[in-house]
Amino acid sequence: VSQSRYVGRCIWSRKKIDEYNDEIERRFIGQDKLIRKLKKKRYSNSLETKFSRLLYGIDQVRSKHLVIIVEGIFDCLSVMRMISEYNLSSELSCVCTFGKKLSKGQIKLLLSKGVKSVLFMWDFDARPSMRKNQDLYGDSFKNCYVTFIEEKGDDGEYLDAGDSSPEIIFNSINNMKTFNSFLADLWIPVVARSCLSPSAHPRTV
Repeated sequence: VSQSRYVGRCIWSRKKIDEYNDEIERRFIGQDKLIRKLKKKRYSNSLETKFSRLLYGIDQVRSKHLVIIVEGIFDCLSVMRMISEYNLSSELSCVCTFGKKLSKGQIKLLLSKGVKSVLFMWDFDARPSMRKNQDLYGDSFKNCYVTFIEEKGDDGEYLDAGDSSPEIIFNSINNMKTFNSFLADLWIPVVARSCLSPSAHPRTV
């Protein structure tokens, strides 16, 4: 894919990018007969742009909005479509972070808009990053929420926002949790495993 130094400029249409993604996906069968899928990047970001200082969609943000934070531009466009179809533009807006992290510079952009409430709608594999930066996110906003799209595609993998219908995105928003509840859910399996481990229950003679 050609690279552009201009932020927000689309060189290919969404249809052409999807066709490219389908074409480069390959399936390999190893000696152990396990199927592995090789995935390449959907598109290449400009190497000259510092994306940690940018937020796609920031111009639409208002202080009273609950701001939905997603990873990529196509995720953002899908959420914006849902906002439009459900007539929620007075309550919601959406930005994308160009990755699975909200930087201090991006937080400053949101705070400069007077934003107090955010909803993270990143992919499931963003959970370690969210836990690592929990203090930064929790201290920056008065209200901090988390949700994940739990619908799966034909390949059995979870959908991202960019591949989801407005209805799926709307339902995910209705199922959002507070950031503290999200963190508690992450720790429950860890606590359960420690309780079940033999070392947690020493034998008595």
